[in-house]
Amino acid sequence: MRLEFSVCRSHVLPCQKEISIPVGGSRSMDLVVETRSLARLTPLLAWETHLRFTNSAAAFSCGVHSRGHPPVQTLPWWGDDWEAEDFYNPQNVCAPDSGGLDYSFLSLERGSGDTARAVPLTLNQNRTVLGTTVIHGQTPGLAHLVSQDADENPARMVHLDALGQVVSTALRLPKDHLASVVVGPVRTTGISVFLTAPAWAAGGHHDTFPDTVTMTLWRAGDEPRWLDGREEPMVTLTQVPVDETGSATVEDLPPSLVSPGKYDLRVNADGATTEVLTGLTFPEPGDTRHTVTAVVPPLRYGDLDGDNMVNHHDLRLFQAAYGNMTKPGSSHHPADFNRDHIVDVTDFSIMALNYGSRGK
Repeated sequence: MRLEFSVCRSHVLPCQKEISIPVGGSRSMDLVVETRSLARLTPLLAWETHLRFTNSAAAFSCGVHSRGHPPVQTLPWWGDDWEAEDFYNPQNVCAPDSGGLDYSFLSLERGSGDTARAVPLTLNQNRTVLGTTVIHGQTPGLAHLVSQDADENPARMVHLDALGQVVSTALRLPKDHLASVVVGPVRTTGISVFLTAPAWAAGGHHDTFPDTVTMTLWRAGDEPRWLDGREEPMVTLTQVPVDETGSATVEDLPPSLVSPGKYDLRVNADGATTEVLTGLTFPEPGDTRHTVTAVVPPLRYGDLDGDNMVNHHDLRLFQAAYGNMTKPGSSHHPADFNRDHIVDVTDFSIMALNYGSRGK
């Protein structure tokens, strides 16, 4: 089994490994394991990395947030006889002067009595995020994030195998560097979309816009598979937060990821079909940051099975969800199109308006 370890912005596909940071600014990057066999590795017990910046005067990082769990130095409810202690030493050490980063985490939740429950891995596009680190820009320059010593201090995961045995698996690192950080004036391009509120939302007592959207950039004229084409998107931006005004923004897309030229932008959200905006121009890199903007037509809700159509399959799923209620502040059910925390006749009327629609 081959497990590849990388550091990148995981919500960008392909995973973005080059970032720009203004002097005095910061940006987060994810520590990611990419594989097609991760399901066999759950649940996760622990992981560790030994990294360093080649130019610590330009950039440094002194902290990793591990999947919602802080680093654990001891396991008092398991004692000193835990089998993994023979090869695993939890630590969280940062040396800004040398650029060294030594991170080890126990991803465990305490169970009842003297038991511990491991945390399952969450898969997304054949990858999982082990942790997130915030990188700070200090002085203008270029810094690469590399392994301190892949032979002596490999990145690895501690997990349970299919038989429930504790095992350690080394993670394969790139031969050159894991990520690149450019500190100085930001000259990359960003993209901002502004969602148009649907007509049925006027005067309603509910959230008008989804929590997140997915944006895909295609070479101008490329046809996606759901329109009988064969092309794949050049870049996919997943789980982009949407604010209360309907605005969603992704900054810092370097030319190595989105080369200058014309693109078609497709936008969709959970429960909605895809809308398309054609002929967006990404310019040549200049002396300042540039943002491409676009106004998105109202999203058409009713696509519950994710096939980019609203049809009888979605109707069956809606019938099964009818009456579902969620508490304020919690996630909305995908069939709660007007986001009032109940799947009811109003949501059905919204679905009926879009019945027969197909994503663009």
